[in-house]
Amino acid sequence: MDKLTRYKKANEEVPKKCLAWRIYGKGMENFGDNKKPTEIPVNEPGDDELLVRNDAVGLCFSDTKIIKLGEDHPRLRGRDIKKEPVI
Repeated sequence: MDKLTRYKKANEEVPKKCLAWRIYGKGMENFGDNKKPTEIPVNEPGDDELLVRNDAVGLCFSDTKIIKLGEDHPRLRGRDIKKEPVI
């Protein structure tokens, strides 16, 4: 079986760690750890949780505003999700 087929089947073992961009306050100086993502553990999901594989991640311009303004940025809940998401 080729690499792409294995990836699509998602039969691989769940990684023990993943990368996360943490935000510690407003401003780019508080984005990431020394301007780098942090390696964090991938925990087993609880009974009422799902573990989701992200195949792609993008940055929206409004995300840069959240980084710049921190808590001063108005919250727009659900703005990036379609009306009836498929889960």
